[in-house]
Parts: sequence; structure tokens; C-alpha cells
Amino acid sequence: MKHQRPFLFLVSVCVAAAELRPWLQPPVREVDARRCGGPVGFMDLICGTRRYCEAFDGAMNRTDFAYGSTRECFDHHEPEPAGGAVVVSEPGPLLDWVEAVPEHVDSCVLGIRFITEKMCGTKRYCEALATLGMARAEQRFVSKAECLAAHTPNPNKKGKQKLLPWIAGRDGDRLCGIYGWREDLCGTQRYCDSIDAEPELGDGRFDSAAECYAAHEPRPAGSAARKKSLRMAWHFQHSPRIRQWCVEQRFWNIACGTEGYCEGYDIDFNNTDARFKSRAACLEAFEDRPMLHQVNEVELP
Repeated sequence: MKHQRPFLFLVSVCVAAAELRPWLQPPVREVDARRCGGPVGFMDLICGTRRYCEAFDGAMNRTDFAYGSTRECFDHHEPEPAGGAVVVSEPGPLLDWVEAVPEHVDSCVLGIRFITEKMCGTKRYCEALATLGMARAEQRFVSKAECLAAHTPNPNKKGKQKLLPWIAGRDGDRLCGIYGWREDLCGTQRYCDSIDAEPELGDGRFDSAAECYAAHEPRPAGSAARKKSLRMAWHFQHSPRIRQWCVEQRFWNIACGTEGYCEGYDIDFNNTDARFKSRAACLEAFEDRPMLHQVNEVELP
């Protein structure tokens, strides 16, 4: 019996070692690597393990909350390869194209909690990797491009595709752009224009504004062209409780109202959503602050 404790200790060490996550280097493509720390946050796949782990001591609110500290994160990963060696694996056979489960099509676009290829299909899953949705998707590919390249072509995309309708949008509460750029809210023009400016805040269907416009019917005759501006509506936050929460938690998001939201960038950038670089850049993205008596403002949730 005197050897039981060392034996159990050895077993636990072996189990722990077997469960270590692999050490990842930053993506090779600069376009993928520079997403690290942006609106999508700090993720193993787009940051590499070192930057991902370091974020737990300085920018916890922009991580996946998987660990309580940088040290804990490092302890749960394999050691960093000497000299930063990168292991390049040979591509395997192409994966089959998967269709979405019919009853989940709408929720996969707007509200599902976790995006999987099995439930949402290959198209939606890969598109999500180009957006903020990457944070709630299966972590298998670095980007939409890598995901699509790993699959057989979409069997439904043969020949000339039917053009999508031009949409005017419905934005009675003036929320276009506030929580992202949605075509049904913003209309086709603002939706397409936003792709070049804030691609991660869209739905990932298109890779550029030009591609988006080319996939749509022309603007209807008699429909006035909107001035090419993506400035969002100014929003007030009238609730003292929510304003106090923003101050106490030192975490600023749009629920704090435009003024409080933008101020957060200069107070503590690591407790913002990293959508803008500074308070000035944030304010520039909104329309001028209206006088309270000029608007019937809808309070943000």
C-alpha cells in the first residue's frame, strides 16, 4: 500500500499531460493574424497561444473566460516549441459539404448560441468565421477562406445565380449598425457599404462591398440613393441603474448609451468591445448628439 500514493500521482500527471491543449502559433496570413484583439477578441486560433494566454491578465473581458489567469492558461497548454517552430500539416481530403438542418436555418443566422457545421451547414458555419460569430462557433478553422477551401464546392452554387432583391430596410428604432450590420434593418446600400468598413460586424455572406452589390438587383427606379454614410444614430441611456452598472463594472458597451460607450475607449480600452481605437473615432461613427427635445429616443436594452 505504501506505493499507492506515488502511483496515483503518476497517473494524474499522465492524464493531465494527455489533456494539454496544443501550442498554436499565430496564423501565417497577416489578414487573419491582425484580427487578434479586435472586435472578435482574443482567441487561440487567430492569436496564437502566447497572445491568447497573456490576455487573461490584461483583457479578461475580451477572452473566452476559459482560464482565470495567464499562468493557468499556459499550464493547460503544451510547452512553446523551441525557436517558435511552426508545424505545417499536409492538407487532408476535402470534407463533404453539409446542408443546414431546416428547422435551424433562421436561428443559425440570428440567434443560435453555438454555431456548428452539423446544425447550421457548411455555408453558414464558414461565413460565421469571418464575423463576431467566430467566438461562438466550432474552433476548427482560422477563417472563412480556410474553411471553404477545406470543403468540396457548394453543390447548390452552379451556373449563374439569381440576383437578390434590393431591400429598403426597416429601422424604426434606428438600430442599424448598433449591434452589427443587418440587411433587413439597414437596407441593401448600408449593408453592402459596411462590408469594406467593418467586415466582422456583418454576417459574412460577402467579402467586399463590390461583391455584395453585384449579387443584388439594381436600385429600384425612383429610389433615392442614400448618401454613403455609415454613421449610426445617437442613443441615450436614461436608466440610472444601467449607467451605474457601466461605471461600477468598468465595462463599456453600447447599452451604456453612445456617450458612455465612447468614453470607455479612452478610460480602459481592454474593457470595451474594441470596435474603435479611441473615443474620438467612436464619436465620429455616430451622428451628432441631438438635443433631447428633438428626438423620441428609444432606450437601449
